[in-house]
Amino acid sequence: MYYFLGGSKTRLIPYKKEHFVLENSLTCFIFDKDQHGKVQGFRTSSTGLSNIGILQHNKLQTRKKN
Repeated sequence: MYYFLGGSKTRLIPYKKEHFVLENSLTCFIFDKDQHGKVQGFRTSSTGLSNIGILQHNKLQTRKKN
């Protein structure tokens, strides 16, 4: 997974169903699915940082590197 477009890969480590932590960080990803089990988006949580991503055109949008 690339957290920043063009950045280095970061491993997602599962810790329970639909919940992952980014390797070497305090950031968690929670994937949201519809009633058919299709991923509709995701939420992140960290130390004071909270983001929500919506699935559009079967691609999750990435942040641009500053």
